Amino acid sequence: MFANKSHAEAYQFQLKKSFDQAIELYNQAVTESPDHADCYADRAFCFLQQGKISESIADFSKAIQLQPQYGFRYSCRGFAFQISNQTEAADADYKKALSIDPKDTIAINNAPQLLQKSTVPLVNPAVIRAKILSTYLEFQKRFPSMEEQQKFLQFIQNNTQKK
Repeated sequence: MFANKSHAEAYQFQLKKSFDQAIELYNQAVTESPDHADCYADRAFCFLQQGKISESIADFSKAIQLQPQYGFRYSCRGFAFQISNQTEAADADYKKALSIDPKDTIAINNAPQLLQKSTVPLVNPAVIRAKILSTYLEFQKRFPSMEEQQKFLQFIQNNTQKK
């Protein structure tokens, strides 16, 4: 399971959620065993816990390069892509994970969320406020007096109720 002593020690720090110490030891483990995919994957999990998504993706990618037929690596990288809003890459990794292991729970659980998330447009509240203000200012230009504004609003209300 463990590539070397540094890897085993790093894993113990990871279990204690001491991610900085774990990463230091994983760095040493990678230096000692640069062809061991688990060293990269375990370090990737630490990076993920720290919110260092690009580092996590890089390590999962290296683990995949070293062990390309292990579906779990793809689903983990897919999750990292998903939380960084790289939906196309996440989708591709989930599909690859499922093609290797149709029972991969990460891909099974997260792929539908990815689809749901990608179909809902993201809206910036500042853009909405600017549009509302712009619309209001245009409304005031077209109907400068309070009387004209009330007539227009009454017209809209009457026509809306008819439909």
